[in-house]
Amino acid sequence: MENYHFVSKQENGNKEKLWTKETWGMTMCLFGALVFLIMLIGPFILGKVGEGIVGVLLGSIGYFTFPVCAVLVFGGVLFIQDKSLRIPARYVLLCLGIVYCAVAFVHTLMSMDYDLTGFFPYLSDCFRHGMGGYPQVP
Repeated sequence: MENYHFVSKQENGNKEKLWTKETWGMTMCLFGALVFLIMLIGPFILGKVGEGIVGVLLGSIGYFTFPVCAVLVFGGVLFIQDKSLRIPARYVLLCLGIVYCAVAFVHTLMSMDYDLTGFFPYLSDCFRHGMGGYPQVP
């Protein structure tokens, strides 16, 4: 039995892939742009659903959502154009480690007043503050 999700049969009997690099690239671009738009205007346009999406994203990875969206769009454009970055793996791992440490440091600074009696109270505080939306600037 054929896997119709990933392979289609042409009229002459040849098989071609449905999930090509271009398809993955367009999916990444659309997903990154959609999440970015929902983060900016989701609560105003989508109502409670937008508030829930923004709350989950802010509660889980915080403001790091915006750079993740940018990386998704950039990676999608690279896939669509069939280009790749020629960067050695050790530099990529080093940059990812630095970014991870920076995000963890900022998260630690922003969550110093949370309930630290256990993991689940801390996690619920993270999501509760995320559901509050963006902080108001006085």
